[in-house]
Amino acid sequence: NLLAGRKLQEVHGQSAQIVLMVDLILGTDGRKMSSSWGNTINLLDTSNSMFGKVMSVPDEMIVPYLIHCTRVPLAEVEVIEAKLFDGGLNPRDAKLRLAREIVTLYHGSEAGTEAEQYFIETISEKKTPQYVQAYEACENVLDFLVSTGIASSKGVARRLIEQGAVSIDGKKVAVGALILSKEAHDGKIMRVGSHRFVKIVFS
Repeated sequence: NLLAGRKLQEVHGQSAQIVLMVDLILGTDGRKMSSSWGNTINLLDTSNSMFGKVMSVPDEMIVPYLIHCTRVPLAEVEVIEAKLFDGGLNPRDAKLRLAREIVTLYHGSEAGTEAEQYFIETISEKKTPQYVQAYEACENVLDFLVSTGIASSKGVARRLIEQGAVSIDGKKVAVGALILSKEAHDGKIMRVGSHRFVKIVFS
């Protein structure tokens, strides 16, 4: 279709468009990236969020991400691929490298190192980070998840809750208990998934 378009442009006296086709970068769940599915890694994500999302991609996407989303030399990518294939490299270690490379690309090397440490402490060692960004509370959890940027829509926020991915001070949020109140939630820590933390504050 693209090549046919070039011919049609010439027929109409236009310069034929230049066609550039590249591989599709899939989302964190192996499907096409879509905000409605909540499987995107956004360029404006915080360093910690970006790192965590990269760590959640399927193992088979490590090499494609290294090729298309980092500046790691292709010769080095081939070595990593070979080691993954023969079991000489743990996929988790390769993914840590991948996540650090991607975060470094958009946030700098220091942020990449800090995000890796944050991930290891909060995921592997299951610690709550010392610093958690605070956000002004909304009337309910759905609106709060959208306002923090964790969820792109109320539909995505609801799915996170239905999957049991949202908790406040260690207690999972139920779909039937979405109201936030100053008495019960002011200053509490909300955890979404395994690596995202936000503090609920009331003014």
